Amino acid sequence: MNTGTISKSQINSLMTNNELISSTIQKYATLAVEFNMRKEGFQYNQTTLNAQKLALLFLEWDEAIFNLEKEHVISKVQELNSEWNSAIGLFDKNLNYRLTTPSWLELIENIENSTQSYLIENKIENIEVLWLERTKIK
Repeated sequence: MNTGTISKSQINSLMTNNELISSTIQKYATLAVEFNMRKEGFQYNQTTLNAQKLALLFLEWDEAIFNLEKEHVISKVQELNSEWNSAIGLFDKNLNYRLTTPSWLELIENIENSTQSYLIENKIENIEVLWLERTKIK
């Protein structure tokens, strides 16, 4: 961001990483419901939704020169990613995440809680609102 541009490979990386976050959280949240470890509805979460919305946003971007709108979106994406990284960082990297232990569920819940906190702090329903409002698309 310091150069004022973002390359196609950086955009693809952002898109791919958010797709991976979305699919991973969705997969394990669905497993939790299927194994009766969480109630129906647990698989419908804000983390999956917002990571998918970010992936779709970056899919639409081409190599871009930053303007105030894109700079604002990138800074907000960085904030959300920091929340997710902090949520993950609370867990011991040496923990064994097996389906028979609750640690993987706690990790998903911690990431979801960080997403919820971010949305509340920013007074938004989802991350997409940040670029829809700024471009006056409703």
